[in-house]
Amino acid sequence: MIIGERNVDTAVAQLSGSDLRIAIMHHPTEWLADFDEAAVSGRLSANFDVIFCGHTHRTLPQTRTTPQGSAILSQTGSIYSSRKWFNGYQIVSLDAAKGECTFIVRTYYDTPRREF
Repeated sequence: MIIGERNVDTAVAQLSGSDLRIAIMHHPTEWLADFDEAAVSGRLSANFDVIFCGHTHRTLPQTRTTPQGSAILSQTGSIYSSRKWFNGYQIVSLDAAKGECTFIVRTYYDTPRREF
């Protein structure tokens, strides 16, 4: 899989001057071709405040700090795919003035109650 560093550079240029820069990808950077992951991961951390990705079928919100920069990473599964995978979603609340981020993680329980 490839995102392409030119795509990231274009997004960074278009968001210049924005107070909050959000990157949204379907797959996590770890799934990219090695050369592309090396080219785009640092640019994402350096230029985006929050990086959303899915397709991991797990929920593991975190702050990722690299030598290039720091970003909030929100990984999540699907609302409901099957009983085989994590099913849920996250609500992310950002307070830039305080430098705080709060995640509310909701999980769907199929058994016994069939609700979040």
